Parts: sequence; structure tokens; C-alpha cells
Amino acid sequence: MDKETSIDVKTDIVKSSFSDSLKKINKLNWQDISIEDRCNMAEELTGIYVSFKNIALGKDGKKITRKYAIGAPSKGMDVITTMIKIKIFSRTASDAPWITMNQIINHIRSKGGMYSDVSRDTINRRVNRLIKRGEVSKINASELKDQDIKKIVHHRSFKYVYCASDMTIKALIDGELTASQIAPLETFINHMKNFIKLLPNNEKNKLISELIESN
Repeated sequence: MDKETSIDVKTDIVKSSFSDSLKKINKLNWQDISIEDRCNMAEELTGIYVSFKNIALGKDGKKITRKYAIGAPSKGMDVITTMIKIKIFSRTASDAPWITMNQIINHIRSKGGMYSDVSRDTINRRVNRLIKRGEVSKINASELKDQDIKKIVHHRSFKYVYCASDMTIKALIDGELTASQIAPLETFINHMKNFIKLLPNNEKNKLISELIESN
């Protein structure tokens, strides 16, 4: 290696090291935020979590108008059942509102952590409970057209598919469910705004710019 090449290599190493240092500096970590602001952020996150619990688990379900109760998250409902309902209901407005048991299972397990090894039997019991409640319909795959089957999966290896029941669809379209009565969207947005306000100015400005650009 000649002297000139040696200098170039050293320069590249210095540049690389400096670049890595800049990345570390630019990456915001919790320790970069004051303890007071960290605690305030935790408070806002707790507020968001509590609101989500109200929506997803229906903690205050008694306040829901009975007319809109069908299809709404119910009091005491566990998280797995809630995830199943959301996954099934989210397909309601699509041209393929059906889902297979394997797809439901994979969705739950993909959440990781304590859900990564949830048994098929556990999920199957939750789905059957929703069917019994009239919120989910179980349909024999033979009732679907081949073109509809292809929208669900490429290879047919299942006997039944699941979708939101007619009663649930009507409630989803006509009803307010729990969102506006128990945990208003405005409350959630306020928590988010308060959380963002507590960020360091440079991070706050960067986030605001990204939000504006996304429009």
C-alpha cells in the first residue's frame, strides 16, 4: 500500500467513524429526555392505553345504546377475542370479507410475545363464542365461487371461512359503537398532541414536517 492510498483509507475510516457518531447523536433515546418530561410522556401514553382499553374491551359497556350493542366490543372481553373481531370486521368493506382459521391464527401469533404460541384450540374457542353471540358467521367454503376463494388464498385447503355477520355489519354501518360515547377520538388526539409537545424541539419539528409532507 503506497502513502497516498494509506491516507485515503485512513480518511475513509475517519469519515465512517464520524458518520456513525452523527447517527448516534441524531437518534433520539429516552435518556435524552428529562425525567420530568419522560414521566409526563408516560402519563400521556397511559391515557392512550386506558382509552384503547375502553374501546377494545368495552369496560364501560353499559353506556352503549342497546341498539348499537351488537358488534361492539363487550365488557370483560379478552384481548385475543378483540384481535379476532378487529381482524374479521376490518374486511367487511372489502371485496373479500372472508378469512380462514389459519389466517386468524397466523394473525394472532404474528403479534409475538405471549401470543406467539397461542394454541389453535384457544383461538377456535374464541371464534366459536363469537359465532354463538351472532357477531361472526361461519360459512362452508363450498358456498363460495372459485373467484372468491382465490381472493382469500391461492390454494384451497380449508373447509370453512369466517366473516362478520349481517347483524354485525348493520351495527358497524349504523352504530356509533363505543368510540364516541366512551373514548372520544378527540381525547386520543389530545393525548398524542401532548406527547409530541414533550419531545425535544428538533424531533418535534422533524415529526411535524413529516406529517405535513405526508399530505
